[in-house]
Amino acid sequence: MEKFSQTGLELLKQRGALGGDCRLLDVACGPGTTSLLCADQVACIDAVDFSENMLARFAQHLSDKNLGNVTLHHGDGQDLPFASDHFDAAVSMFGLMFFPDRVAGMRELWRVLVPGGSVLISSWAPLARSTALSALFEAVQAIDPSRPFPAPDPTSLENPKVFATELAQVGFESIHLHEVTHDLQFTSTDDFWDKMSVGAVPLVMLRKQLGERQFASASVVAKARLRELLGDRRTLSSTAHLAIATKS
Repeated sequence: MEKFSQTGLELLKQRGALGGDCRLLDVACGPGTTSLLCADQVACIDAVDFSENMLARFAQHLSDKNLGNVTLHHGDGQDLPFASDHFDAAVSMFGLMFFPDRVAGMRELWRVLVPGGSVLISSWAPLARSTALSALFEAVQAIDPSRPFPAPDPTSLENPKVFATELAQVGFESIHLHEVTHDLQFTSTDDFWDKMSVGAVPLVMLRKQLGERQFASASVVAKARLRELLGDRRTLSSTAHLAIATKS
């Protein structure tokens, strides 16, 4: 995921959206992957997530790096606790795509941006085009065989036309979608699972649902399935859509 965040931030920089006086909002921030990459390049960051566990991980990273310009908020990206016309730029990497009401999340991002502010939102491409995500869901099915393998959904943000239409619907302009593929390298199948369980939203939600003790037991099953599935493979790929747009 970090590689996608790096690519997305570069796209924002190309629009002149990041700089020393930039007030940045990170929605569905997770453990802080995106914010940590640019915290030293902007004035301040407000980061929001529904998961207290993710925010705790983020807080530890901030302490380790001695960063004092990031404020963490436990909250809902569909109802942001900020004034309108406040942020210069906003990001939501692989979070908004899972919101119960995506358009509400986009509308809130539009509301809190200053006129001329830019947004970066990402979504995975169809699962069949991402060997990393396909392997992940194979492992999840090993834990719970009743869990269906995600089918292609042309009504989701994996469809670029839907993505662009929903952004335009809430008022964003100068919308550009970029299809990006990155490789994920790992030292072992256990390493792959551990990395994904920290930042992948489906696993974060599963972890919250099961609790730490049960999730640890489930991880044993998942890792065994990954060893069977991947063998000696140590590189998988993922493809995503990165959307950049501007508030008029």
